Amino acid sequence: MDSIEINKIAAAVLCAGLALGGSVLAATVLVPDRRPARPAFPIAGLEPDAAPAGPSIDARLARASAAHGAQLAGALCAACHGFDKGGAARVGPNLFGVANRAVAAVADYQYSPALKQAGGRWTPSRLDRWLTRPQGFAPGTRMGFAGISDGAARADVVAYLLSLSDTASAAPTAGVGFASLVASADPGAGAATANAECSACHSFDRNGSAMIGPALYGAFGRGIGQGADYAYSAALSGHGGNWTVAALDDWLRNPRRFAPGTRMGFAGIADDKARAAVVAYLRSLSDHP
Repeated sequence: MDSIEINKIAAAVLCAGLALGGSVLAATVLVPDRRPARPAFPIAGLEPDAAPAGPSIDARLARASAAHGAQLAGALCAACHGFDKGGAARVGPNLFGVANRAVAAVADYQYSPALKQAGGRWTPSRLDRWLTRPQGFAPGTRMGFAGISDGAARADVVAYLLSLSDTASAAPTAGVGFASLVASADPGAGAATANAECSACHSFDRNGSAMIGPALYGAFGRGIGQGADYAYSAALSGHGGNWTVAALDDWLRNPRRFAPGTRMGFAGIADDKARAAVVAYLRSLSDHP
């Protein structure tokens, strides 16, 4: 093979290499190998505002402890946030009154663009999502907190945040469920209402006996129409289910609509605040609240 043929082969290899390099460079420019800030098509379960898996926040709030939530918030959040009324912002904004407040609404705090663009209000559901993983809720937020993976613990913190308000026992605003209102209700106020409205027919003390109606100590969580010391109407004994927050809400709102044919003559409690306080009181009447 003479030198001319060798030069032709070398030139061909060089051209092929240049063509390959140019193709790679063009591909890098036209199709960058960088992860987009947001996916072009949302994938179920990966959306930034997706609800955490497991029981709903309302279901968890029905069993939540605001007192335990205060302890958790003190341990996990107090280095950056204040919780007192009128308190100034620290590394993060003051959290008194945060429940149902517009996102990024504290005037004396400079929020990240990620939160300013989030919109909406801090409902229990959104607080739950935020506390699960702040970066998932608002990608780009300056919040360095990794989140609270345990759903019950998150509900305790949400219950505490719900209590940080001048109107914590007021009727819930749109988007805040009855269970959330129960979580922030005052059992003492519920006891006063129950004694005024119900004590003529029911006892509330441990080991109390049935009267015109059954004893109510330990009623929360018990089977509806169940209990050895009282003969329930067929409307209640055949109802099924347990006395959950939702069931007590429906019953105390309108007993005859809840169980048509019940012997219960009580008309019900129309006010959400008073009804939630009674449910909170009934929930407290247990050896295992």
